[in-house]
Amino acid sequence: MAAGFASPSGNIRCYLDVYSDLPFGDMPMVCLIFDADWDLPPDYGDSDPTCDLDRTRTLILQPTGRPQERWTCHGDVFWPEPLGTLSYGSEWSMLGYGCRVETRGVTCTNGDKTFFVSRATRSFF
Repeated sequence: MAAGFASPSGNIRCYLDVYSDLPFGDMPMVCLIFDADWDLPPDYGDSDPTCDLDRTRTLILQPTGRPQERWTCHGDVFWPEPLGTLSYGSEWSMLGYGCRVETRGVTCTNGDKTFFVSRATRSFF
């Protein structure tokens, strides 16, 4: 099983942050949203508000608690590739995280908190 997935459009990519220094069971799940109709403030969460590279909307879900939103400053490639593409109606799960890909967007949970993300919006519950 892949340590992540891409939506059918490729606009949303979620993966376990295997590059973190955390033990395997404590790794966060990261979701990148490349094109969206919603925005974050220019300096929201990124340690480099003067980023002259690509900036991508990012949701980070820890094993417990509410997701964090932030911009991620990066070069051309920084996420694990290749990620398998999930078809609409499919589910992915690993280490207590679970996600469902639907035509309207992606819903993910850590068993404690859940988020929904799409090109149009994002919400937390």
